[in-house]
Amino acid sequence: MNWNIAIATGGSASLEFLETAVIAYAIARSGYRREAIAGCLIGISAVALAAIALGTSIQAIPLHWLQIVTGVVLLWFGWGWAKKAVQRKLVAGGRAG
Repeated sequence: MNWNIAIATGGSASLEFLETAVIAYAIARSGYRREAIAGCLIGISAVALAAIALGTSIQAIPLHWLQIVTGVVLLWFGWGWAKKAVQRKLVAGGRAG
């Protein structure tokens, strides 16, 4: 076992988990506890299932395509959040812009 790679992988996975926990905490503090918990569980389950299903064959996926797919998913979620924020501002009587 290559301990350098194991430590680096564990550290980066721990950092990503911490980021997920912070985002879930922020969502829960804004009044959406069930959604925060469900989102965390679904996200962790999806990553675990992908890792189990693909195993070491994940190395065959070109990194470039994985980055593009991840970017598109993040843009999709971000666009939805931005749209909701604008709608809330408009409903509150403010101007969007």
